[in-house]
Amino acid sequence: MLSAVQSMRRSNIGILQIRRLSEQIKRTIAWAIMPTDQDIKDKPRTGKINYTVKNMGEVLSHLKSKGVVIEKTEEYPSMGTFAWLKDPDGNQIELWEPSKGE
Repeated sequence: MLSAVQSMRRSNIGILQIRRLSEQIKRTIAWAIMPTDQDIKDKPRTGKINYTVKNMGEVLSHLKSKGVVIEKTEEYPSMGTFAWLKDPDGNQIELWEPSKGE
């Protein structure tokens, strides 16, 4: 049986939990550890799950159709487009579509 987080990631983002690498599944996953100077006073340190996407508009449309709340979107011309949301456990997820020059 899938946990709420596994179910959300599978049905909304298309990520399957696998035990070994597969040539058929091609995803890019990066773990970003934030610098300590960005810590929030009296809050525990947290990481951020970052997924690179090819088409932010399509991904956000799909997530919204599944009832996922998108907390914020932002475009940085030199880097690309970003969006932030949380999984059912409250873990912050960042989506990034690199700018065309990246």
